[in-house]
Amino acid sequence: MALDLPALRRQLLDAREVRDARIRRHFGTGSTLVFLGTNIPGPDKHLVELDRLMTVWLDGVVAEFADAIVVDRGDDALGPWELIGTRMEPEVAKRRAVALEEALRAGRLLDLDVYAPDGSQVDRRRIGLPPRCCLVCDEPAGECIRAGRHTTAELHAAVCTLLVTP
Repeated sequence: MALDLPALRRQLLDAREVRDARIRRHFGTGSTLVFLGTNIPGPDKHLVELDRLMTVWLDGVVAEFADAIVVDRGDDALGPWELIGTRMEPEVAKRRAVALEEALRAGRLLDLDVYAPDGSQVDRRRIGLPPRCCLVCDEPAGECIRAGRHTTAELHAAVCTLLVTP
């Protein structure tokens, strides 16, 4: 059966819009928000191995952000996700998030986005760090995505390698 790419793109965009709306509901609460989600290229965002990885990673987030409380969670076309609130300063939270992303080799398949209480996203550039590297090569991931440098098969192989050697 052929993959319906336009329908898949619509599902992914719809899921992103719903997630963004759910995150925005928590802006202005005084909390720094940490969004924990998966970062899986290709159509299948629900790999069995990700459940184990998400559990391990959520435990790490809770340990790293001692006052963390889960304020929302879901599972959609983009995969499972959790939204956590903390009183930690946003830049400090982002540094800790990056450290968690880099603590496990498979952490490259997970994504911790940090939002300041005013809703602004705290990205790597804001704290003086380089962008994330591509799953396949050492170039910035965003550049490879925009240029379409790697095939779906190459990306899937990289994901599988990371999942079996966390």
